[in-house]
Amino acid sequence: MNWPTLIVRAALVVTLATLAVGCKKGNKSLTPIPGSGDSYAGGNNSAAGNMMQGDGLGSGDSLNGGNFPNGNDLDGGGYGLPDDPNRFAGKDETKLDAETVYFEFDRYTVNASELPKIKRVASMLKGEAAALLRVEGHCDDRGTEEYNRSLGERRALSIRDMLVGEGISPDRITTESWGEDRPAVEGDGEAAHSKNRRGEFVILR
Repeated sequence: MNWPTLIVRAALVVTLATLAVGCKKGNKSLTPIPGSGDSYAGGNNSAAGNMMQGDGLGSGDSLNGGNFPNGNDLDGGGYGLPDDPNRFAGKDETKLDAETVYFEFDRYTVNASELPKIKRVASMLKGEAAALLRVEGHCDDRGTEEYNRSLGERRALSIRDMLVGEGISPDRITTESWGEDRPAVEGDGEAAHSKNRRGEFVILR
């Protein structure tokens, strides 16, 4: 085999390896909004992917044992998006730290112990008809960045669907995923991880 052929093959291998690994540059704070026609952060419209054992997609580990109530935003059904996403911008923000919802490792199901927090937020929104809400999904730092952004979005949407089930109009709620980017607690142990697997509420007035 001559040298030119070897060089071409080597260049091809390097190019393919680079494409397979991907690039981590760019703003990764927001996951493309479901229903917008964009791919999810995992790259295949499968919101949390199947990169980790028991990720909940196909294992039945979702709300009500397999389905979001009244439809699933992640599949383009359900309640859909707010009519005017711009109405959530430029508002005064109040973070409801006491109502932070915590999740188990690699899960987006809301545990029964966390339901009272969602009910309290729903009650607050019912008392303030003009208030809007942003639900932010977060993860610990295990798994890839793309996986965690997608899992964070699924967590936020789980909470959003439960709020709608409590009678809150979906047009008043927007979701956002930060993946592993904004840890509540620094550290590598379970004590830190358990505080970082969360959904947070931000009231917008």
